[in-house]
Amino acid sequence: MTPRKSARFRLTLPLSVTYLDGVTVNISGTTVNSSASGTLFKAAAILRVGARIEYVITLPNAGSEVALLQCKGTVVRVTPVAEGVYEIATTVDRWHFERAGHEARANRQTPITSRTFLAVV
Repeated sequence: MTPRKSARFRLTLPLSVTYLDGVTVNISGTTVNSSASGTLFKAAAILRVGARIEYVITLPNAGSEVALLQCKGTVVRVTPVAEGVYEIATTVDRWHFERAGHEARANRQTPITSRTFLAVV
């Protein structure tokens, strides 16, 4: 078995797909795990392997501000896990982190490290 590029973190967080192959969509899901190089999430939608995707993960925050991790990537795997529910694996090619209406400390392109990812999450 080939080792993973970066450490995976089991995180159950709200996720929203906003663009799929350049078309605005609104697909809700929940993350299963995330890393600096990809995200696995569950949703009640079938996405095409190879589709370009943009999605937003809502991050936990101790204060009242909302923290968002906006990602762009490619769908690499879709697996049915229950009737009408799919696990969707995506790459993270680009990401942008913002908090409560202003840009935060990170705006990067891949490769990002697990350490950088942990600093954001």
